[in-house]
Amino acid sequence: MKVSGTLLLRAYLCLALVCLAVPVLSMIWLSFDANQLPSIPIRNYSLHWYEEVWQNPDIREGLINSVIVGLSVAALSVLLGLVSAYWLCRRLSARMSPLYVSIVSLPCFAPLLLAGMAMLMYFQTIQLAGNIGAIIAAHTCYCSPFALSLIRLSYERLNPELECAARNLGAGNFRTIFMIIVPQLWPALAAAAMLSFLVSWDEFVMSWFVGGFTKTLPMVLYDMIGSSYNPSVNAVGTVVTLVSGVVLFTVLVLSQRSQTAKEARE
Repeated sequence: MKVSGTLLLRAYLCLALVCLAVPVLSMIWLSFDANQLPSIPIRNYSLHWYEEVWQNPDIREGLINSVIVGLSVAALSVLLGLVSAYWLCRRLSARMSPLYVSIVSLPCFAPLLLAGMAMLMYFQTIQLAGNIGAIIAAHTCYCSPFALSLIRLSYERLNPELECAARNLGAGNFRTIFMIIVPQLWPALAAAAMLSFLVSWDEFVMSWFVGGFTKTLPMVLYDMIGSSYNPSVNAVGTVVTLVSGVVLFTVLVLSQRSQTAKEARE
């Protein structure tokens, strides 16, 4: 009975992976179709749509803005996650920690539609809405809890006696963090930065609400799909998927290295 249940679970997982992979692989395949209206089987292969993507000023602007937003969000999320992890593991009591985590994690638990509307109303009140800074702030609120969860798991395994020894030798809090803690946490910090970048890279709803006329790559894709069919969408989707896959693979590798370092310290 147990064996049959395991086989059924594996078959279900394989079916789910196939359902996820087939549309993505089809999009990648059709991006090389030279015809205006793609069809299967493909008769003429070409890189024409990739050239058109590169020459499209809207896509270039959206790509540059998405990279700027993603890198900014990654840096801010890691900084906030590191400070929060330090506060949780070294300052707050065990009774107050769940309350703190619940409060800082509210943005990522709220539905994106409601969160986007709430941030739009707040940013309009403080006159921040409608620019790239608003997108960075909204994405940071959404991504920083994910960074905190990764960093905190590694921080809890660190030996607090090393920090006490550094302070006894005259190091301040900032020097202790950047010379003692950060070198031990760098795999978790890098993984948190990559994950934050990945979430921001694909985020559309908040960008659409608070960004105004500022274009990010998901917003450009939405406009291209909503106005009329454009075969270059497949090429853009292929590039976005490739970037997301590379970043996700890097996150998994860094997370594994962080776990290995934990086991070695134990």
